[in-house]
Amino acid sequence: MPTNLKLDDQLIAEAVKLGHFKTKQEAVNSALEEFVGRRNRRRILELGGQIEFHRDWNYKKMRRGIIIDTCQFLRRDRIGPIICTASAGSTIALL
Repeated sequence: MPTNLKLDDQLIAEAVKLGHFKTKQEAVNSALEEFVGRRNRRRILELGGQIEFHRDWNYKKMRRGIIIDTCQFLRRDRIGPIICTASAGSTIALL
């Protein structure tokens, strides 16, 4: 998708040099990927303390055929973890 952007030439040149990129486009795409990845990791860290953790949870038992009844997103924007209730009465968080 063609896009016209006014970018800082010195910053782009430094990014190309530091990243050993062949083109400016590679440098910009790499920077965007890194930015998105960091923001997604930050969102995961923000979930700290919001998900119940059960030390006695047996994931192997769950794999033996527990049927998941209902699932719902934890957040209203429908992004992030999903909480599911299984037929055995256990609650499972899917990230």
